[in-house]
Amino acid sequence: MRILIILALVGLTFAGHGHGHAKPNVRARLDSQEVRINRLTSRYEALLSQANGRRNSAMGSSMALGGLTGQLNEKYGDHCPEFNFQCGDGTCISNLLVCNGLQDCRTNADEAKCSNPLEAGSQWKGTVVYDDCTNRKPDVMTLGISTAKTGVRVDMDITMMIEKEISSKSGSAFLLTNGYYDFAERRLVVKPPEDDDLGVICNFDRGCDDMCTGYVVRIATLEKCAKFMFNRV
Repeated sequence: MRILIILALVGLTFAGHGHGHAKPNVRARLDSQEVRINRLTSRYEALLSQANGRRNSAMGSSMALGGLTGQLNEKYGDHCPEFNFQCGDGTCISNLLVCNGLQDCRTNADEAKCSNPLEAGSQWKGTVVYDDCTNRKPDVMTLGISTAKTGVRVDMDITMMIEKEISSKSGSAFLLTNGYYDFAERRLVVKPPEDDDLGVICNFDRGCDDMCTGYVVRIATLEKCAKFMFNRV
């Protein structure tokens, strides 16, 4: 763009003075114009950088606010019945209405966060915090999302790799299972891969799509008996 402007100025100058070499005063004027263009370009780039910084800051603030809201709701509740979604203005709707393509909340909160953080091909590595129930007592649990089919919820085929350090030697097991991601709860539910009735749930904060807090639960009662912190690999 800067080169085009300079060429246009050169053309206008020569159109006024006929053919031939540019006179010294013409060259001086062109040099002066180039300096002005350079200054304008620098100002434009500075403004663009400032605007991008503000946008990134706003996105970061939004994610932080979402995370804080999720933590407060987890601790104090959101005053909605079970299996209901808080719209943010005091009203509640059924979880089944979240991310159905229709605006059911006046605030549009039910359609504001409808991306699936657990896309097909993604892997999630969990490190143990405590384990009071599993037979294998893994140190690391890695979940791989093989397929993800989006509907009212996201149904998935899942691989589970569990690893245990035994006398400086690593032991591992590879399991196949399935599960789903619930948009309203922002929760992954992994069905039991074995016959011990132990599944996994992993809760995402509303401000972060790259980590979730996982619990091994007894599916019949949803009693939590082990905890893993998962991060996207």
